Amino acid sequence: MIKTAIILVLITLCSGIVKAQQVTIKGKVTDVSTQEPLPFVNITFDEGRKGTVSQIDGKFEITLPSYTKKLVFSYVGYESTSVEITNGSS
Repeated sequence: MIKTAIILVLITLCSGIVKAQQVTIKGKVTDVSTQEPLPFVNITFDEGRKGTVSQIDGKFEITLPSYTKKLVFSYVGYESTSVEITNGSS
């Protein structure tokens, strides 16, 4: 019984540590010229293997590992754009 309790505590602590190593980024994708929101823009990281899509109003939220260095934005009819991630950047 004690071994089971210790294992559960360790699993709980480990899951907290893993969660602490993630960061959430929120933003809005807009056209540079018109400032109109762009819906359904692909936003990826980890060499395109993981990501999300912007909503109808251009807003997005993505949770990624804290070691991620860049996001890639791609949209039909537009050139793909890579954005470096730094602490406190906007």
